[in-house]
Amino acid sequence: MEVLKRVYNELATNALKYGAFSTPQGRLQVSWTPFEKRSRAWLALDWMESGAPLRAPPTRRGFGSDLIEGRVPYELGGTGKVTIGSGGAHCRLEFP
Repeated sequence: MEVLKRVYNELATNALKYGAFSTPQGRLQVSWTPFEKRSRAWLALDWMESGAPLRAPPTRRGFGSDLIEGRVPYELGGTGKVTIGSGGAHCRLEFP
């Protein structure tokens, strides 16, 4: 599960630099939900920031996006998606 440590480290670093942790009003909600998919037990992890400073949408894919959307499917056999919105980052990971 080394990839999960790298994902959370990247999300936390970006939250400190640009997102919810960069302002006193920022908040973070992390949740996990077990579910069944294709007759197997899976886990969904959600990272949802709110209250992040407004900034222009990203113009390029960075290391974090590549890690979440590339390495999670490869290493865990699941899915990873990250979006940057007006309130901060939202990341959803799903894996068996």
